[in-house]
Amino acid sequence: MAKEIVWTEKGTETFQSHFSYIENDSPLNADRFEAKIFEILELVSLNPLMGRMTIELKDEMVREVFIYGTFRIIYEIFDDRIEILTIRRTAQANDFQKNDN
Repeated sequence: MAKEIVWTEKGTETFQSHFSYIENDSPLNADRFEAKIFEILELVSLNPLMGRMTIELKDEMVREVFIYGTFRIIYEIFDDRIEILTIRRTAQANDFQKNDN
């Protein structure tokens, strides 16, 4: 059974920031980015453990999946839901903390 996907405030902010940046250059690529994010999250909702454990936290319940090799979707698994914590560029430092929300 699929888990509900819930966006944290930070998750929403980072998604919108990346989308807007891409959209400034190419609205079509921004739409593709958005579609890919939601395609991956649909898979995550069905199989939450598909992502790997994050380097920063080493917590089995905080995982990440990669989009285009350029973006990381970091999420936390709960019994009844999956929370999207942030979307980060892979070029950013590996210093994510859950309290960054």
